[in-house]
Amino acid sequence: MVMQVYKTAITNRDLKVNVTRGGIKNFDTSVQRVGNCDPKVVAGNTSVTCPLSFYGITADLVAVVWTKGDDLTGTVKDVNVQAVVYNTTGMFEVTAAPNKPGFVRTFFVENIKLEVTPGSNLDLNAIRMNDFKSYIANYLREELYLKLYGNYQELLNCAVARMNFSLV
Repeated sequence: MVMQVYKTAITNRDLKVNVTRGGIKNFDTSVQRVGNCDPKVVAGNTSVTCPLSFYGITADLVAVVWTKGDDLTGTVKDVNVQAVVYNTTGMFEVTAAPNKPGFVRTFFVENIKLEVTPGSNLDLNAIRMNDFKSYIANYLREELYLKLYGNYQELLNCAVARMNFSLV
């Protein structure tokens, strides 16, 4: 992903940044049930609804500042960026007919909130730093939604298909 943080004064220049590599981690430990699940039996089918927390999913990125922008000399440098999901909740509902595998009927993630922390080697004024963090957060939010509603939901479906949800 390439992004641009625009100049805010004649003493600085547009900052162009290319996110070259990174990873998202802690799905296995950060996604947790919050509170109690709500089981119901309707027309012989069992449904279980559970609230979830996504707090603690972490992304580590390397952003290459590859043109003039963060200083007047125009050095190219790697900037490590870390982002952590906070205050983000969701829910899922699993349904199963008698003697049939369960499936994820509903999976929902509220607006993902991210705390973005760039490395100390990025020197921007407050406005440009906020713009930089906002661009990174928006990029990561899209990536997280793709992962959660893609691979993660598929894995969740596989996991619940192996479980017995019969309440009667």
